[in-house]
Amino acid sequence: MPSKKGIAIIATLILITVGGFVHAYQSGYLFPDYLTVFHAGSLTVPLQKIGEQFSQSHLGIRIAYAASGSVEAVRKITDLNENCDVLAVADYNLIPKMMYNDSADWVIIFASNEMVIAYTNKS
Repeated sequence: MPSKKGIAIIATLILITVGGFVHAYQSGYLFPDYLTVFHAGSLTVPLQKIGEQFSQSHLGIRIAYAASGSVEAVRKITDLNENCDVLAVADYNLIPKMMYNDSADWVIIFASNEMVIAYTNKS
């Protein structure tokens, strides 16, 4: 028959183990949550910078990036029925044109840019 001291040690070890698993579960270490991002390849650097800040304030959530062309990213959702949490494309017009019927009903424009091509008769 185990002594009272042995039972106390076993009970303490069980409590520590269970407490460790509870903490690991609540922190997301046992079953990490993933945030899946489909994005245009040209947005890789800014999205990774935003992702680093997000990860610091949301411990346990890991970001899975999938870079491609913007049209390909949209078609992963519309044609292949793949799921993502965030879709970031270089041309926001693709979302209303290709996704508004079934896959999306709103869009956020968070950045834009323009390019000018200049030339002369001597170019």
